[in-house]
Amino acid sequence: MYEGYGQYTFTGTHASRVKELVGFGFFPRNVDVLLVAPIVGFEYGKRADKNNQDDDDTKVFLEQLQKADSKLELNYKTIMLLDKEHEPSEEARIKKAFQISPKDRDPADLERYEAYVRGGVDFLYDRIIGKGNTQDERIRELYDLVDSFASRYN
Repeated sequence: MYEGYGQYTFTGTHASRVKELVGFGFFPRNVDVLLVAPIVGFEYGKRADKNNQDDDDTKVFLEQLQKADSKLELNYKTIMLLDKEHEPSEEARIKKAFQISPKDRDPADLERYEAYVRGGVDFLYDRIIGKGNTQDERIRELYDLVDSFASRYN
């Protein structure tokens, strides 16, 4: 998914939020947030623009990106297949997911995917950490989030 990248960088408020999600122990590493966030962002219809408001960053290094590549690719392809709002044509969505090599992907499609990553980070942060939540409230919020996600498919 991120071939040619030496690392992946979360910036601005998204970097601060990723640090808190990892720091509070909800995710073991930044790469785990990167794996979950686009699916959450897509599922809950949350996208966010890139920002550098906090002049902060946090990284996912090359080795972790390489180990997670097949899962990141699956996330990208799944979102390209399912995002009817971004691409109404089913044929075009299938082509974007399976027939275009990673190096030839449309920058607009990549930006759409990244917007879901950032939106997912925002959603996870707002839903789990929130403002002023205690540790017990955070755990309850995480449980409620996982339960609501699971109930959508049962």
